[in-house]
Amino acid sequence: MKPSVKYWIFIIGVALSIFSVIAFSFIASWGHLNPDEQAFVEEIMHKLIPFPIIGGLVIFLIVGGMVSFLFRLYIIPILQLSEETRLISSVNAGHRIKPRGGAEVLQLIDTINDYACSFEQLQTEVDQKSEVSRSALNAERNRLAALMSELPNGVVVCNTDGQILLFNNQAQKFLTSTDDENVKQKPIGLGRSIFALVERHPILHGLDVLKKSLDDGKQRPVTGFMLPFAKHYLRFSMAPVSEQDGSMDLTGFVLTIEDIAPEIESDNRLESWLQTLIDDIERSLQGTRRAIRKILETPEMAPNELAIHRQTIDSTSATIQKRLDRTREEAARNIHTASHREEVLGRHLLNILEQHLEDRFGIKISGHITEDGWLNLDSYMAVQGIAFLAGRLKKRSNIEQISIELNKTGNNLAVEFSWEPERVKVEDVDSWQRTPLVTDRFQHTFSFRDFIARHEGALTLDRPDKKFCNGVTITLPAKDTHNEYSGSTEFEQRPVFYEFDLFKQRTPMVYNDRLLRDLTYVPFDLETTGLHPTEGDEIIQLGAIRIVNGHLQHHETIDQLVDPQREVPPIATEITGIYPEMLVGQPTVAQVLPEFRRFAEGAVLVAHNAAFDMRFLELKEVETRTRFGNPVLDTLLLSTVVHPNLDDHTLDGIAGRMNIPIVGRHTALGDAIVTAEILVKLIALLEAAGITTLGQAIEASAKSKFAKLSF
Repeated sequence: MKPSVKYWIFIIGVALSIFSVIAFSFIASWGHLNPDEQAFVEEIMHKLIPFPIIGGLVIFLIVGGMVSFLFRLYIIPILQLSEETRLISSVNAGHRIKPRGGAEVLQLIDTINDYACSFEQLQTEVDQKSEVSRSALNAERNRLAALMSELPNGVVVCNTDGQILLFNNQAQKFLTSTDDENVKQKPIGLGRSIFALVERHPILHGLDVLKKSLDDGKQRPVTGFMLPFAKHYLRFSMAPVSEQDGSMDLTGFVLTIEDIAPEIESDNRLESWLQTLIDDIERSLQGTRRAIRKILETPEMAPNELAIHRQTIDSTSATIQKRLDRTREEAARNIHTASHREEVLGRHLLNILEQHLEDRFGIKISGHITEDGWLNLDSYMAVQGIAFLAGRLKKRSNIEQISIELNKTGNNLAVEFSWEPERVKVEDVDSWQRTPLVTDRFQHTFSFRDFIARHEGALTLDRPDKKFCNGVTITLPAKDTHNEYSGSTEFEQRPVFYEFDLFKQRTPMVYNDRLLRDLTYVPFDLETTGLHPTEGDEIIQLGAIRIVNGHLQHHETIDQLVDPQREVPPIATEITGIYPEMLVGQPTVAQVLPEFRRFAEGAVLVAHNAAFDMRFLELKEVETRTRFGNPVLDTLLLSTVVHPNLDDHTLDGIAGRMNIPIVGRHTALGDAIVTAEILVKLIALLEAAGITTLGQAIEASAKSKFAKLSF
C-alpha cells in the first residue's frame, strides 16, 4: 500500500475516532438525564453543540498535524532511505543519501553513508582484483577471437532456440553476403535468430539427428547439410553442445560453414584443362601419324625429307610429354577424394544443379518436384558427376535443355534426367558413368558409377532403342527423417497485431515467463518535430542499440535522421540540434521503420516514457506497412516500481542517482544508450525486489501512477 494511502486512512481514522468519542459521550450523558433535565438541555442545545465540535476540530488538527509531522519527518524519509540504500548496495556504491527527516533519521542516514563509504572502498578493492582476472580472461578471449578470425571456415554457436551466442568474421561474410544490390542484407548479431539467415528446416532436421544420436549414446555426433546461398554453395557441419556436467542433454549446436564454390571452380578449371589436353594430344597425334605414314609409304625417302619427318615426330612427342607433366601437376592441385557426406534435401540439390549447369554450360534446366526427401551423400561429388554428364551432352550432342524430375519410390528418392531430341548415343552415356572422376593418394580411380554404388543407389539409362538414350534415372536411398526436433520455438512467436495500450499487448506467455536477464532488448528513442503525434508532428531521428546478455552491443546501433516531409519548428531545432537542411535527402519514415523492425526482431523494445514513442510508431503502421508486435518496457514506469517514494523519474534524474554519465542528451542514439544503461541497472533492482520475469515487470509497471499517460 502506498504511503499516501496509508496517510489518508490514518487521518480519516483519527477524525472518526475523535468525533465518535464526542458523539458517544453526548449520547451516554443524554441517557442518564431524567425527562425534565432532557427538556432543559433541549432548550440550551444550540449553545452547547458548537463547543464539542470546535473542541473536536482542534483536537483533530493537533493530532492530524502530529501525524503529518510524523510522516514528513519519519515515515516518508525512512521509505526513501530504504530505496536509496538498495540503490547503493545494488547498482551505485558511490551514491550518498541527502540528509532529510527527524534527528533520529538523520543519525541513521549518517550511519548508512558511513557504511556506504566502507562498502564503496571494499567494492573498489574487489573490482581491482576482478579487473586483474578480467584482463586475463579478456586476453584469452582475444586469443580465441584472433584464432577464430583466422579460421578459413565460418563458425556459429547457437542455443536450441536458434539464438546466436557466438560467431566469427567468416560466418558473417558467408551468411550476410548478397550479389543483388536490391536485396537488403539481413543482420547477424548476438541474440539474433539463426533462422533469419539460414533455412529453418535443415537445422531442425539436424537437431533431430543430433538429439537421437546423443540419446543412443553416440560420442561427439556430427551431421551436416548443404545449401545454395546467393551464388555460393555452403556446406554446413553441425555438432551438439551439451551441459558441462557431462550429461547428454542437448543445449545448443555449433555450425561450421565451408564455401565449396572454390572446389567446384577448381574442378571446372581442371575439366577445362583436361579438355584442352585431349584436343592438343589429338592434334599432336594426328601430326605424328601423318609423319609416320609418310615414312612408311616412302621407303626410299630422301635423307633430308626423312629428317624433317623425324623432327616432327620428336617435337610432337615432346609437346605431349610436356603437356602431360603439366596436367599431372594441375590434377595434383585440384583432385579431391569422395569421402564427405552431409544431409541435403532433394530440392536443394536440384537448385544447385540448375544454377551450376546454367552458369557452367549454358544448359537450361526445368525442374519438377513430385515429392521431396532427404539424402545422405557427398553433394559436391554428386554435382560434379552430373555436371560431367551435362558437359558431354552439350559437347557431343548439343543438348541445351534438360528436364529434372524429383519423386519418391518407396524408400528411395529418384532423380530423373531427360532430354530431347533422342540423339545421344548409349555408349556415350554409358562411358560417362565409368569414367574416373577422381583419384585418391593410392592412385585408385573413382567413377560416378562407383559413387552411386557406394551410396547403395542405382543408375539406369532410359533408351527408346538399343542405340540411343534420352534420359538417366539416379535412385538413392531416402534418409529417414524421424520426427522433427520439437524444442522451444518461442523466439518466433509474436502478437498477431498491436494495440497501443502497453499493458493490453498480446504478449505470448512464453515471453512473460522469460527471465529479464535472459532477454534481448532494443532500447530506442525518437526525436520529433513536437509533442503531439495526433496533431501532425513527425519523427526526425531514430536511435537504437541492442542489449544481449546484459551487455550493450555498441557495434549494433541505429542512428538515422528522417525526412519528416514537413517544416521543422525552431523549438525542435533548439532542443535536438537538428536543422532542417540536415534532413534534406534523408530517408522517409516509410523507409526507416521497416529497417528498424528488422533490427528489433526477436527483442523487447525499451523506451523512456514509451507511450510517447510507441504512439508515433502506431500512427505510422498503415503508411509504412510496419507493425511492431514486440513486448515493450518503459524505464519511466520501472523506475517508479523500484523507487516509488522518490520524486524524480526523468531520464536525467534516474541517470544521476545511478551514476550514469549522459552524453548526447536529446539526440536519439544518445538517449537510447542512456536508456539502455539505465535498464541494465533497473533489472538488478527489480530482481532485488523479487521481480524477475518479463510478465512480472509488465504487471508491476501497469500499477504505476504514470501508466495512464496518453498521447
